[in-house]
Amino acid sequence: MPARLVSVGDEQAFWFKDWDGSVDFVAHNIKEFKKALKSVPESSLEFHMREDKNDFSVWLSSVLQQENVAERMQAVKALNLKGNDLREALLKCFRPARRVRKKHHNSKSLREAIVG
Repeated sequence: MPARLVSVGDEQAFWFKDWDGSVDFVAHNIKEFKKALKSVPESSLEFHMREDKNDFSVWLSSVLQQENVAERMQAVKALNLKGNDLREALLKCFRPARRVRKKHHNSKSLREAIVG
């Protein structure tokens, strides 16, 4: 049975804003959030990952309880990516984690694993 899609009202929705305060998209659930990551301006993505901020990770963790995706987005923040590289890395956070046996652990760097 597939997991139920959790949707929230406007008061808890994620408002994709830009540097000038304009709203590019509002996401009420994980599906809308992923759709927005694909289409909002790169400047909006950079705004939400600026300086000491990681608005994506905070919202996914605190509102939708999507801890795994939120942790991956924390790792993306550490890479300090911009533009389309940032968009691609954020979208990769939603891919299922591959199971790796310890015996055959591949020592790819975090950057290679997320950016490709």
